[in-house]
Amino acid sequence: MTYLDLNDVMVKLPGGWTLFDDVTFRVPGGQRAALVGANGVGKTTLLRMIAGFIEPTAGRIVFEPEGKPARDVTDTPPNKRNTGMVFQSYALWPHMTVAQNVAFGLSVRKVPAAERDRRALIGAALELARRTSSLHVLFPPEDEARLLEESGLMLRRTVQFHWRNDGYADFDDFTARLSHARRKNMRQERRRVREAGVELRWLEGTGIERRHWEFFNRCYRGTYRAHRSSPYLNLDFFLRIGAALRGNVAMVIAERSGGPIASSLFLFDAKNLYGRYWGALEHVPLLHFECCYYQAIDFAIRKKLEVFEGGAQGEHKIFRGLMPVETLSAHWLAHPRFARAIEQFLEREGAGIARYVDELRDHSPFRQEEK
Repeated sequence: MTYLDLNDVMVKLPGGWTLFDDVTFRVPGGQRAALVGANGVGKTTLLRMIAGFIEPTAGRIVFEPEGKPARDVTDTPPNKRNTGMVFQSYALWPHMTVAQNVAFGLSVRKVPAAERDRRALIGAALELARRTSSLHVLFPPEDEARLLEESGLMLRRTVQFHWRNDGYADFDDFTARLSHARRKNMRQERRRVREAGVELRWLEGTGIERRHWEFFNRCYRGTYRAHRSSPYLNLDFFLRIGAALRGNVAMVIAERSGGPIASSLFLFDAKNLYGRYWGALEHVPLLHFECCYYQAIDFAIRKKLEVFEGGAQGEHKIFRGLMPVETLSAHWLAHPRFARAIEQFLEREGAGIARYVDELRDHSPFRQEEK
């Protein structure tokens, strides 16, 4: 984001008449500012001066990109200031659509069409957010996060735990890369689940019938109830994603003595496995780890998926091969004081995220040469 500084700016008109004098203000990046005044006091002139169409008689105009040295643009021509301006008298190209007219400035700057579309989408989302209360974008890629930040959204860096497929042939190949202690512990955990008489099977797509969704919903709601919390999804939601994402949904069913006792739900695409919702009607020690992590890793290896995203929280995931990674989200709030409070919190939180990830990585379960 770029900060704008005007310092002691003055404009004199022909004949020596001073239009305005000693104009000094600062606009932080990502914020809006409005010039309010009667007709003829110089509002438009000041805006044209910032854009470079009018030279000030005195004073300085400074752009300060975040993380870069301040740049005095007082004598810089308009085409080298990297600013945009919409004139009061609109001049539209009749052979262009409205969208093409609005994006004309970006196209002149050789901004790629995909980025122009993303900027337009961000602008539309912000406009909608201003009519309500806030805008929140979860897990944007780095390039999109940059555009969001430039548009005035606050970035948050947090930590999730991901397992990465290093070309493993099978689950045993994966465990062979672990330290002796972690490999032994993992094998013991899986053996205890088998010795408890639990069998597991995977269902995908059309193989997941309504009765399976009903059972999963019972498990899901039961787990929330056990933790004295309220589930925010329902059976109708699960049935709808089962129909809409038929080729991208998978479910683990855990059975004992001929009947189902637990279930976990995953989504996947060509590269990633996303998990997981889970629930159980019976308590079996270590069954949670088997249904939610070990089965998922085995599935990802068989499907040749690159990443299993295991979600946030739970440092115990590290011991099962899921390593910490930084993830991004972007946030905008209409209420100024609330926004400032969130911004201050994110500044404090962000200062420790990188250190936290480094500390977690020190507990990697992989052999030293595999880290």
